[in-house]
Amino acid sequence: MNKRVANERGLSLFGQSMPFTQAFPSVEILKTTVWIRPHGRTEENPQERHFDLRRPPGEYISCPNSECTNGGWCIGDIIRQMIATREEHRLVDGVCNGRRRTNVSEFRACPTHFTAEIDLEYSPETTDDTTLPDPI
Repeated sequence: MNKRVANERGLSLFGQSMPFTQAFPSVEILKTTVWIRPHGRTEENPQERHFDLRRPPGEYISCPNSECTNGGWCIGDIIRQMIATREEHRLVDGVCNGRRRTNVSEFRACPTHFTAEIDLEYSPETTDDTTLPDPI
C-alpha cells in the first residue's frame, strides 16, 4: 500500500490507525496550520490546511502537485517528537519527498514546500502527593 492510499484510509505507514486522543491522551489542545506551496518555497499564495483534535493531521500531509509521484511530507514524526518532550510550539519547514517526471526516463524532486505551525497544550501532569495519615 502506498502512502497516498494509506492516508486516504486513515492508516499510518506502520500499521493500524488509532484515534489521536487515544494515542496521545496527555494532549488537550492541538492547533496546526499547514501552508503548502506546490511550486516551491517562493510561491506567494499558499494553500492552507487546518487541523485540531477532532481532525488531526495524518502521518503525512499529501502533496497536491498532480505531477508528483507518491509524494507528501511527514508531519507525524514532528508531532510525536514534540509530545515526547512536551514542546508547546513549533514552526517547521519541509519539502515533498516525491518525484515528478520531467521526460520519459528522468525524474526530479518535487518542488512542493510545506510550512507548519503546530501548537500543543497538555493536561497537567498528575503526581501522587498523597500522604498517609500518621498512625495513632
